[in-house]
Amino acid sequence: MSYVTAKNLKNYANGTLLSISDMSNIRMTQNNILSINSLDNLGLALIDRFKYINGRSTQHEHNSYNFRSGDLVTTADVCYYGCSFTYGVGVDLSSRWTNQIDKAQGYSSNNFGVEAIGIDEILNIFTITSRFVKMKRAVFLLPAASRQTIAGPNNMYINALPMHDQLIQSPEAKHYSSIWYQLPNEYFIDRAISSIQLIVRLAELQNISCIFATWDNEVFDILPEVKVPAVFTSEGAAKGSDGLHPGVVYHTHLAQEVMKLL
Repeated sequence: MSYVTAKNLKNYANGTLLSISDMSNIRMTQNNILSINSLDNLGLALIDRFKYINGRSTQHEHNSYNFRSGDLVTTADVCYYGCSFTYGVGVDLSSRWTNQIDKAQGYSSNNFGVEAIGIDEILNIFTITSRFVKMKRAVFLLPAASRQTIAGPNNMYINALPMHDQLIQSPEAKHYSSIWYQLPNEYFIDRAISSIQLIVRLAELQNISCIFATWDNEVFDILPEVKVPAVFTSEGAAKGSDGLHPGVVYHTHLAQEVMKLL
């Protein structure tokens, strides 16, 4: 396996922009968490690894790569990255913040949001997708730094979700998640800073403008260290149709705040 690090990032980013048919030449991992050698594999990995989230496969329609987005475009005004807030759990497509921005700005876009992922895998997905999508800008909605994807035995991947472990149905996943969170909070903050710095550097090398947003106070506090435009938006009390994620009011407010930075 090859690793995307600060040392080889420039060579990785400066390669010729790949077509979808060339994706078989790509292999990337970070901390042995995610290994993808084709775009099709990325889609399969997403649907397989997050199938424990209720209704993921049936509640919403997904494109051929298992993203809740329209047909993938290889030249985009903007690409969106994040977790369930970007995926849009609890709201319909017309109300999702990314769709509101696209409608107001007349943008072509890809939504690469995936439920339950942390900042480390947002970096992974951006690293992969930026190789085959020529995008002008990328908008990242970041979750808490303590949300991590960890590797367990027997090729099991665990999305450790503090405060939401009811979403983790596997006893093994609950066990390894509880061990993971015995690490000090500084560990998770340092990992988040490193991932964000890599996102920013990779974007710079490809002339992609970046905007970051978050609802997490700790993450918002570290964003000035990477000197990027950033938005803080509180979750608010109004929930979406699932009763857990933010509703339309939050998505509309977030869209308005992000558009101020576009």
